[in-house]
Amino acid sequence: MHSCTPNAEHHWDLNSFTYEVRALRAIQKGEQIFITYLNMLNSRANRQNELSLKYSFVCACPSCSLPTNESRRSDLCRSVLATASGKPDPSDEFALNAWIADLSLPDDHVIKHSKKMVGLMEEEGLYVENIWLIHYPRLCKAYCALQNLEAAREWANKTAIMNTAFLGNDGGWNKVAAAPEKTNWWGLRAKTLNQNKVSFPFHVFQRQCMKYLLPLTITGAVHFILNIHSSSISCARVW
Repeated sequence: MHSCTPNAEHHWDLNSFTYEVRALRAIQKGEQIFITYLNMLNSRANRQNELSLKYSFVCACPSCSLPTNESRRSDLCRSVLATASGKPDPSDEFALNAWIADLSLPDDHVIKHSKKMVGLMEEEGLYVENIWLIHYPRLCKAYCALQNLEAAREWANKTAIMNTAFLGNDGGWNKVAAAPEKTNWWGLRAKTLNQNKVSFPFHVFQRQCMKYLLPLTITGAVHFILNIHSSSISCARVW
């Protein structure tokens, strides 16, 4: 049966001439299995119109039964997801690599954006292939780069589950979930931080101090500088 918020994915395998239905989430005993007949990211009005014309029924799934204001919110979420689902190939890791290399960006820069997209998807109760296929692996890799074992394992497991549901195999993600610290992504952000450490003479540090100490009295500024250890220091480049 159809739902605009399905709990299963269907797939026709021409080679074996078989039709497969795979669960997208845990389905309880006695719970109806739903697939979708159309593009779930269309607005409710467009979905209803298409279902009426092609299949001669009015959908009464949870998404189509929302009150007017909530339905507008749902349409907006799906519109954002539709736009995002047309974005680059999941193998394009430009955003991830740019964040790893640029220490001026906060640690949650990539994570925040990906979680926003995943959050919209989950709010709608959807599993949009072009969304999870990009953002689930990206979250795993980002947490690996930050050496967050628990979070990396969580997103690797989610990626494995979705790969199995949509593609028929885990895509190697169960192996990643078993040992995230053995991947090539592990600690990349920390490595960048270490590689960008520089040492510079104390007189350079003094000039930087003076730049920010001008509002103070000259005596106070000199006193501040003279009380700093006179050896050279090491700091991370953050500009």
